[in-house]
Amino acid sequence: MDNSGFARPYILDFSPLANSYRYENFDILISRNQINSVTTPYTLLIQVALSYLDSKFSSINNDAGRHQFKKLVKHIFNSLHSKGNTAFFIHNHPKVEYGLNPGWSSAMTQGQALSLWIRLMALKEDFEDIKHIGPLLLNGMLKKVEEGGGLHKDRLTGETWLEEYPSTPPSHVLNGYIFAFFGLLEFNRCDAFNNSNDHLTAEICLNETLSNNIYRYDQFGWSRYDLAKRNFAPTLYHLIHIYTLNYLSIMLDNDCYSVIATKWREGLCLNKYNVIDTLRFARAAYRKAFVTFMGKPW
Repeated sequence: MDNSGFARPYILDFSPLANSYRYENFDILISRNQINSVTTPYTLLIQVALSYLDSKFSSINNDAGRHQFKKLVKHIFNSLHSKGNTAFFIHNHPKVEYGLNPGWSSAMTQGQALSLWIRLMALKEDFEDIKHIGPLLLNGMLKKVEEGGGLHKDRLTGETWLEEYPSTPPSHVLNGYIFAFFGLLEFNRCDAFNNSNDHLTAEICLNETLSNNIYRYDQFGWSRYDLAKRNFAPTLYHLIHIYTLNYLSIMLDNDCYSVIATKWREGLCLNKYNVIDTLRFARAAYRKAFVTFMGKPW
């Protein structure tokens, strides 16, 4: 099996996952992701598949490895819930911090699955039977949250957001927004697809939303994880924000992303002596005490 048809690897290098989840263990991963399981989110399965396409693909370029990889991919896409011209991944685990009960969908999962699907299409005959899924994934992601999709429209500002977690009020998780957005951008830039005006319009609107709001994620030169309950992003997510914003800046020719990414890169010195980690711990302790003693949601 040849992966030379790929224009580029995925935005982030997931290759460590290929070392952690070897193809011999894909059956274990799949069994952990059966219906009603909370052990292995769909997003992890998708990232494992991307990791093999990016770096370890040659190591499964044999009959056994190819069979296991195709089995993993087929399991991922066979888990979709299709309805009309849309398809969703339905998460069967709760997210207490966002008030989500089982049965919710994530724009991030949809977007990363779309990025995986685009790369699989370069393998042509190996995944011919899933060639219809891409547009359904994208349509599902661009459905309103109220309709089970990942798109939130702010009634006050008219802005559209991609939601990793469809919470009330909306959480606006930054990395989830970006990863979902990447799926749309890659689809729109692939010459093999006849993109609709709706998809192109969505790209313009989402670019405007993030451009207008990226400053809200800045906190003393450090990034926020979301705009809801969390303040400082963990260092790993802060680095992801920097990297992905620089990539967005190139894809969209939008300097505002690279400007904030540069500021956040300079802000890494804030955590030289674990300042951010200490502040995050103190805030978490205060939040726990507030909820425990006041009996109110934070």
